[in-house]
Amino acid sequence: MYFNAWETDFADDPLLAFLGEINSSFKDFLNKSGGKNKAWEKTKKVGTHLVKKGIPALIKVGTSGILDAEAVKFFEGLSKDAIKAYEHTKSSIAEFKSNLSKAVEGVCTEKKPLIVFVDELDRCRPTYAIELLERIKHLFDIENIIFVLSLDKEQLSHSVKSVYGSDFEATGYLRRFIDIEYSLKTPDIKSYIIFLFNTFGFESFFEERTEFRELQYERKHLLDTFYLLANAYKLTLREVEQLLARVNLVIKSTERNPYIYPNLLAFLIITREKNRAIYERYLINENTPNEMIEHFYSLFSKTQRILSHECALIEGFLINAKFGRYESNIGDAIKIHEETMKSEDATNDEQKYSKKVIYIANLSVQEESDVRLESLVDRIEMLEQFNFDNT
Repeated sequence: MYFNAWETDFADDPLLAFLGEINSSFKDFLNKSGGKNKAWEKTKKVGTHLVKKGIPALIKVGTSGILDAEAVKFFEGLSKDAIKAYEHTKSSIAEFKSNLSKAVEGVCTEKKPLIVFVDELDRCRPTYAIELLERIKHLFDIENIIFVLSLDKEQLSHSVKSVYGSDFEATGYLRRFIDIEYSLKTPDIKSYIIFLFNTFGFESFFEERTEFRELQYERKHLLDTFYLLANAYKLTLREVEQLLARVNLVIKSTERNPYIYPNLLAFLIITREKNRAIYERYLINENTPNEMIEHFYSLFSKTQRILSHECALIEGFLINAKFGRYESNIGDAIKIHEETMKSEDATNDEQKYSKKVIYIANLSVQEESDVRLESLVDRIEMLEQFNFDNT
């Protein structure tokens, strides 16, 4: 059984959501046995009684700060009710576990247990995550039922501390619920990016554009650049998914044949997320690309950069995007590479890199088909979806 905690944390009590999911999963096998079905119905019924309910209380306090006689009587009654409630809850928990055991008896065995995968626990609101763990521990500690919790332990520890205080020993608390712990190996990030390319439909998008000669290598450039930057920024898998989702929005808003400038697109989208201030300053017409290029340089060692074809394309397009309409605002971005080309001290690799950057930076400027930065940014920011006329 699979239970996505993140999708159910709208519920007031996780037990309700959990019983609902189990009920859906159990239908087929429970219907085969009247006795087990009856035991499961009792389990659900008892479970509804265990769902917590707030008890409103109206307490009268005298002006002197001492509880009046009516309040004292109220508290005496409240104490008795609390004891009864505790005894009733304890009895209900025992009844719940007994009926659940009967429902799975003979079907869930030592060799073939019921395995419940609880996913996305660390993404839930803190109180929901903690309550779900408590419910699992106290109500579902049944023979031949195994829970597998898929979570980011560090993130969940933050959730625990947000409820119990920053000094609370969250790791020890979580250990109460976990018998055996495994740390999963991080998947190969390039394989994950390729998986998302297929998931988002990038493959079909680029396949349709291969009839245009100048667009044939867009997919490769986007894949290689995104992979390069994902490693440089040390992106998490979740960040990779979120950033490629934004790339997907840009692609969905692009006509069939315009070039999407994949190297520049990937770099701008990731920088927008990881360093918004530099991204926004780069977009200002009067600013040169120098600050953005310095930031770009900081991501790689010099050797990594000059040996990377994708790095040369990124830097070239960062200049080109400014060069087309704001030639006076490119600063010394081109001059540095022109000097490298003339320098006798520059290595062959350095000169090759500079030659590529200069070529890309000057690409099609005379034909006025250079990078249209405003159009690209509008798609990144989804502004093209909100065109309001002046009236």
